Order: sequence, then structure tokens, then C-alpha cells
Amino acid sequence: MFSSNTHNKGFTLIEMIIYIVIFSLFSIFTINTLLTMTRTFTETRVNRDLIQSGNTALEKISREIRGAESISPTGSVFGSSYGALALVVPDGASTKTVQITGSSTGITYSENGGTSQSLLTQTVSVTSLVFRQITTPQGQAIRVEMTLRGTRGTLSRSAPFYTTVIMRGAY
Repeated sequence: MFSSNTHNKGFTLIEMIIYIVIFSLFSIFTINTLLTMTRTFTETRVNRDLIQSGNTALEKISREIRGAESISPTGSVFGSSYGALALVVPDGASTKTVQITGSSTGITYSENGGTSQSLLTQTVSVTSLVFRQITTPQGQAIRVEMTLRGTRGTLSRSAPFYTTVIMRGAY
């Protein structure tokens, strides 16, 4: 009638504990890998934004200095951590005044007192922008030193950028 040799189907308690431990270890490894990849991706984006903004701003500033025929002393602030540079640049038969200004909110560029435009992206800010005037018997040059900070979420990086540019007619 009844068989004394019945087989129980299912898992024993020890098997369940072993499976849970293996699954937990695999989950922890997978989550840790995903978090590391996300952090690395964010660091890469911050570095890319920082370098791209720094190079773009420095190239624009260098191009304007290189094309300038003189420095306007009324709008220029040299040696200050948030400096300003006003240049007189030839523009066809006339000239234009180019103003480059550093502040805690960024680096702005304007022509002839017009609307200012930012030279940095939204995720990059300036911590210092210093202009230094170099005068020699052969001509003038401007030393540009800037430190930028890139931020995304809680991650923040800083990088220095600098160049020296000889003005038009000085070479």
C-alpha cells in the first residue's frame, strides 16, 4: 500500500544557504563592477570637459592677442587672480575692442562692448585667470595663466593652462 521509501522533492536547508551565498557574492561583484565603471565614466567626462574647455578658451584668447595691435589700458587688469584684458584688434579698415574677463562664474568675451559670451562649458568654472604684460624692445607679449575646475555631481578636478603670445607687429 504505502511505500516506505518516499523521495522528498526540493532543496535542503544547506543547499539553499550555499545558493544564497553564491548569488550574494556574484551580486556584490556585479554591483561593484558597475559602480566602478560609472565612476570611471564620470571621471573621463569631467577630464574631457575640462581639457576641451581649457584648450578652446586658451585658443580663442591666444588668437585675439596674436591679432591685436595694442592693449587698451583702461579695460585691462594685469597680475590679478580674476584679470581682464582689453585689446585693440584691426577689423578691416577700422578697429574693434575685444574684452576678455575672468570672474568666479567663468571667462567672458565681448567685442566693442557688446553682448558677452562665455568661453567655458557649463560644467567648467575658472578659479583664476591671470594676464601678465611682457614688454621688450622688440615688442609686447601677454602671458595667460588660468586654472579651471570641472565638476559633475560630487566629482571635481582642476587643471592649469598657460601660454605666452606675442602681439601683432612684435616679431
